[in-house]
Amino acid sequence: MNVVDKTLVVLALLLSAASMAGAQQDPLIPKGTANIRGQVTRSDTGQPITNATVQIVPVGISAMGTRVKVDAQGRFELKEIGAGSYVLNVTADGFVNLDAMPTRPAGAGKPITVKDGDQIANANIVMAPAGIIEGRTLDEFGDPAPGVTVQLAQMIFTLGKTRLMPVAGNRSTGPTDDLGRFRFFSLSPGDYYVLVLSGPFGLSSASAFSTPVDTRLGFAPTYFPGTSNAAEAKPVHLDAGKQALDVIVPLVPARMATLSGTLADLAGRPVAQGGLMLLQTQGGDVRAIIPANTSVGSNGMFTYRNVPFGTYVIQGFTPAGFGALLVTVDREAMTDLVVTTRPLTTARGHLVFEGDAPKPSPNRVSVTIGPTDFVSGPVGGNRLPSHVNDDWTFDVSQIPWMGVLVMNAPPPWLTKRVTVGGQEISPSAPYDFRQHDVDDIEVVLTSRVASVTGTVSDQGGPAAGCLVIVFPDDTAPWFLPQGVMGQATSNADGTFKVAGLLAGSYRAVALPASFRPDPSSFQTFLTSLRAEATPLILSEGETATISLKPIKR
Repeated sequence: MNVVDKTLVVLALLLSAASMAGAQQDPLIPKGTANIRGQVTRSDTGQPITNATVQIVPVGISAMGTRVKVDAQGRFELKEIGAGSYVLNVTADGFVNLDAMPTRPAGAGKPITVKDGDQIANANIVMAPAGIIEGRTLDEFGDPAPGVTVQLAQMIFTLGKTRLMPVAGNRSTGPTDDLGRFRFFSLSPGDYYVLVLSGPFGLSSASAFSTPVDTRLGFAPTYFPGTSNAAEAKPVHLDAGKQALDVIVPLVPARMATLSGTLADLAGRPVAQGGLMLLQTQGGDVRAIIPANTSVGSNGMFTYRNVPFGTYVIQGFTPAGFGALLVTVDREAMTDLVVTTRPLTTARGHLVFEGDAPKPSPNRVSVTIGPTDFVSGPVGGNRLPSHVNDDWTFDVSQIPWMGVLVMNAPPPWLTKRVTVGGQEISPSAPYDFRQHDVDDIEVVLTSRVASVTGTVSDQGGPAAGCLVIVFPDDTAPWFLPQGVMGQATSNADGTFKVAGLLAGSYRAVALPASFRPDPSSFQTFLTSLRAEATPLILSEGETATISLKPIKR
């Protein structure tokens, strides 16, 4: 997480407290002679939106930007803006940007290039009413299913696979009402997966199907349109300003089991302080993040009731250890399960810098060990304690998983290579940090990074607002894309720059401004673009210049 400058924090508080009738000038935006005017309107009626805030932010700079409130006609004016490339962002309660999506709820913004003295009078922005998903859950007889928990999820590419992850904020309606009804609102455009959960997976303790009583029959976690297989789940698609008001989810009946056992250490001794998480697996991995949590008793014993037949991993946590047990639930009572925890480990090493750029301050460099799957390590992962010393040695402690080393250093520094005992590790060749402490990690960082600049043109003229993506030929680095994948939006004159890339073989592609990436299939989509993408080889420190045309998709 980036450290926010105290000055910006104070400024944010002042902005939220002050009247927004006039523009609030950010010191990082150059003062000039250009003025920008426009109007914010609704996509459905064309009427003005009167509660909107417009913000102008420099491209490539993490700044708050200059912001202004619209007037009673939805009009705004940004005054005395200096020359440069900017993005206009708009927020308004009850409305979303037309290019918003669950993973990017604020949208990409409206690109705008400003020259000294410009008087731009038509920087108009259209927003759509926020979306709604509502519907009902039904039991196996077609009757309403009250008291089950409904949750929204989205398909995200993470740790090398697409996975269903809860929508940001862990949206959940809690128990459905007596008619089995649920409702989600204030949704951005995009694809949403509707999950219906009961038994130990119900997220509300008030759920009628989360009682501690053993039953033989119940419901499996069910995905719209009515399947217990996460791979067969179908999304509910919301276009900007649209509503899905009749989503029916028939629950899938399932035989139930009771799981009980012990959380133990490597010597087989019960562990009294700890907790467990039960997750469904698919093909030996966790593809839908739907945890059922419980704790152990003073004797290290645990019990899960009303678990649907299927395949699972039970993850055990203690203050000093972690363990995972794969289990196939195929009978009504499974006792004497043992989740064995291993002690957490520590990794130590040193950093090597290649390049002429000034070395960053050690307090601006972070090192961690990231998992490569959600079975051998905790789902989601916890932030591991780590420290980078003044002599560029480092240590990472409390490591529970097999994984890879992940560096975060300020530009232009990127991770070029990581070795353990001279053997290179990567997402395709992770290291098992669970076995023992490691003392001989070497991380090579380089400032000799490459860039790609150029123009996007269409029908003889500049193509503004296109998404330019530079991606490696080899798909393995997509698992950890830092330094090997970049993107930019073409400016009003069609120019773009993608910076901060390692040397290697790449392809570049420009997608039309109307393109909306689907986070569940984006990597597959890029693979399909290889034939149309422009190949290029980047050397250390090189700036390559190319010309692109937006592909038709």
